[in-house]
This record gives sequence, C-alpha cells and structure tokens, in this order.
Amino acid sequence: MPSGNTITILGHLGRDPERREYDGGSVVSFSVAVSYYAKPENKTAWFNVSVWGAVGDRAMQYLKKGSLVFLSGELRPREYEKDGKTRTSLDVNCYSWTFASAKPEQQEKHEAQPTQEEDDLPF
Repeated sequence: MPSGNTITILGHLGRDPERREYDGGSVVSFSVAVSYYAKPENKTAWFNVSVWGAVGDRAMQYLKKGSLVFLSGELRPREYEKDGKTRTSLDVNCYSWTFASAKPEQQEKHEAQPTQEEDDLPF
C-alpha cells in the first residue's frame, strides 16, 4: 500500500469496467462520478480508475455501470494531447474497493420485536 499519496472515493460507476491485457497480467478501468455542492448548484467530479491484477478481476466480475463503490488508491498524473495542447489528468490507481450498498434483494430490515413482557408494562 502506498504512503502519503492516498485518495478515498465514494461514487457511482459511470461506465461498465473494461479489461485490457498486457504482458503478464491485466488492468481493468472504469470511471467514477462523485457529486458535490458548489454554490449555487450540485456538480459532479469524474475520476478515471485503474485496477490491476486479482483486484481488477473481481471488479470486472462484480461491478457494472451505476454501482455505488467505495475505493482507495493513489493519484497518478497522466499527460495527453488534445486539440494540439498537452493536458494533464489525475487518475486513480486503485488498490482496494468494496460495494457501498447491497442490492435491494440482499438488504434486510432488522427491527427489534417487542416481547410479551414489554406489552404488559404499565407505562
């Protein structure tokens, strides 16, 4: 795990994960949208995320567009050319992720049920 350059993100996948193979392994990439409030409106920040190895394999298997995820990683600057200008973006090299919410059919409601003795209390 890296030190000093760590970011934690809670957001929704903007697209389905995509896998790219390279010599000796694979990388899975997707985008994550994070909403925030900036007067006078809500805005969205987009992060490009790369997940390597077995962690990426699990992301490819379970994540899809719209999934709410909580992920940790490190920021990596990336330069690219667009319209003849050199631009820089900050991408996330993810080293761990987890679902931030369960599917509705997996969610259970847990409520305490009153006992017979509690029903007989005078107050």
